[in-house]
Amino acid sequence: MIPERITALLKRTSEYWQGGNAEQAAMHLRILLGDLDRLLTPIRRRGHEDRPPIVPADAFGREKIRLLRSSCAEALALLHREPARAWSMLDRALQLSGLGAKAAPPVADEAGATKAEQTCDDIRYFGFDQSIRATIVETVRRLPAGVAKFVVEQCSFVSVGRTCWGMVIPRDAHEITANKWLVVLDEGMPRRSRHSIVAREIAYAWLGHDRLSPSCDPASEVQAHGLTVAWGFKGLRATTASTASSAP
Repeated sequence: MIPERITALLKRTSEYWQGGNAEQAAMHLRILLGDLDRLLTPIRRRGHEDRPPIVPADAFGREKIRLLRSSCAEALALLHREPARAWSMLDRALQLSGLGAKAAPPVADEAGATKAEQTCDDIRYFGFDQSIRATIVETVRRLPAGVAKFVVEQCSFVSVGRTCWGMVIPRDAHEITANKWLVVLDEGMPRRSRHSIVAREIAYAWLGHDRLSPSCDPASEVQAHGLTVAWGFKGLRATTASTASSAP
């Protein structure tokens, strides 16, 4: 038997996943991993320090809990990068939990794929570095549909640092700044971390955090980091070299 809370979370994860809500599925997988880690954490009883610690997972089968955690961790890591493998990991977790029913991935039709491509083509990028533009497009393709729509409709991107040392944005450039989150990117950012950096800056905008405001929540960095990881990226911590600002 698996704890009822674990099976309930797995069921909800499967429902969100099949409904195409990757963000909620990822959030539930993260909650599951926290619960499973607690089950695998040894507990020493007060007054019995000389005895071996109790591992809560032993009541349900420690090896089964370990396999379940491994499956959930892999599903979360692959959710956006390799959906097919992620589905197989979720199926394995469902089988281990005793839920039995296999998850069926949502089928994206050709029209849907074409629409997604058109959406990415509509991204507002104002700069001269085509590799940065390609990184932005690739990052948005890995985001949940609702977040990708938000980026296209409410965000603009600017990059400087290699193809140009600075940029002037005219005061009447409403397509860039009017009611848009302006994401400023450094063209010299590490190549292997580019997608994670872009995703993190998008996370700040999605969460509504204006980092230039004195009233910005100190926890905004932690929240953006967690959301970036939930989307399937590395979730790098913010640095002073990476800045996102917003327009009201």
